[in-house]
Amino acid sequence: MDGIAVLEQVKQTHPETEVIVATAFGEMDLAIRALQLDASDFITKPLHSEALTIALERAQTRYNDRKQLMDYTIFLEREVEDQARILRQSRAIPPPPCSGGSEGYLRPPPGRVGRPRRSDSPRRSIMSGATLPALW
Repeated sequence: MDGIAVLEQVKQTHPETEVIVATAFGEMDLAIRALQLDASDFITKPLHSEALTIALERAQTRYNDRKQLMDYTIFLEREVEDQARILRQSRAIPPPPCSGGSEGYLRPPPGRVGRPRRSDSPRRSIMSGATLPALW
């Protein structure tokens, strides 16, 4: 079993595991294939301590980033579930009626019946500067 086959096997059974592929062949095709299979890094033999240290640091960073992302995803999913539960519960309880009447609709204050007239307390539109009638 070659290194690429080992990488495929490890990623199939434990996709969260970071794998550094080390090979005596510095072929570009092999490196590209390893990275396509989600290897953390690709280094050539003989191993040099500096290259190995850099590869290990990258693998550690990738592992930490993935773990943090997974934890945050779980947190967000729980928040969404909690908010959905709260929403479902709030819809099960009928809303309190408004103060304007028994049917729960807002009504104009006493003495104001019908459509507002243009002469009632004009207001200016911020967008166009046009005069708009007051609602009540």
